[in-house]
Amino acid sequence: MGIFDIFRRKKETKFDVAASPKLGLRPTELKPLPGLPETEPWRVETTAERPEPIYEQRKPYYDEGPAYIREMPGAAPQAQVSREDVISKDIQIISSKLDTLKVTLDSINQRLANLERAAFGEHESPRRRW
Repeated sequence: MGIFDIFRRKKETKFDVAASPKLGLRPTELKPLPGLPETEPWRVETTAERPEPIYEQRKPYYDEGPAYIREMPGAAPQAQVSREDVISKDIQIISSKLDTLKVTLDSINQRLANLERAAFGEHESPRRRW
């Protein structure tokens, strides 16, 4: 057994995880962990279910005063992403994917041409030309 263990095939990793029956379960179908209370963190509470806060809601200190004081240090200003920006990014992604497909097709065409040349005998053996 010790000698033949070297030649034994290693256990292959299983890629059947994607085919597991529990992969597509929604959070409502999952069982809670033992010892934890059964809660639904994905459920949105309505205003009737939410308890009223005991303390008074106050504005943060940086909402009062001039604009340069209101900005928190280290925080980047939030710019609204316009529709044109989103569309241009989508177009760039599509363009890069099309370029990748074109390169792949060119490579396949080149390989096919080489196979056709070899099949029809056009492929010459290298000769000395000196």
